[in-house]
Amino acid sequence: MDVSGSLSDERLTLQRSGHARAVASDAFLDAVASGFHGRVALAAIEWTDRERQSLVVPWSVVETGADARQFATALLRASRPIPGYTSISGGIDFAVALLDRAPYAAMRRVIDVSGNGPNNDGRLASEARDDAVAAGATVNGLPMLDVVSDLAGYFAQNVIGGPGAFMVVAQDAGSFERAILRKLVLEVAHVPGEGPRDPIFAGSPMRPGS
Repeated sequence: MDVSGSLSDERLTLQRSGHARAVASDAFLDAVASGFHGRVALAAIEWTDRERQSLVVPWSVVETGADARQFATALLRASRPIPGYTSISGGIDFAVALLDRAPYAAMRRVIDVSGNGPNNDGRLASEARDDAVAAGATVNGLPMLDVVSDLAGYFAQNVIGGPGAFMVVAQDAGSFERAILRKLVLEVAHVPGEGPRDPIFAGSPMRPGS
């Protein structure tokens, strides 16, 4: 999650609370239960510039409602971040290292990137994305269009990649939480891509180049 200086306190709170409520939702838990293993391992990272990434919630197995609520509570209670520049590449690199240290074996490794601006610190986001894909990860995105209107195109070209990569766009603050939920359910159900829009979701899934 992007916690750089371009996000207001309201947007920072919205980003955390949106992820927390999405993980604890019935829709997400239903998707987890219907998956191949019936459980997923999650960790939450907040990042700003190339030297500043924070593991705000360590690796946690989510299988039951109690697991999900514990993860959500830990995310909401984490210390407030210190703002800085926007290094998407630093966040992706940190996530790859975290995946390599994960205490679980997984069939799929997915990095979620949510943010409201392009990379402006550290190496190119596309270079970090390419290295993540080479390491066996899929990078999905959730661009928030409250600051940069063409951010979806930037994410499509520079951020998302790997098998089944997609993004869900949050057009404004009102659609952000629903966009998070849609994205997480699509990931866990492993059905990213075009298709009929479910009326409970906001935003639309996009693949690279779409």
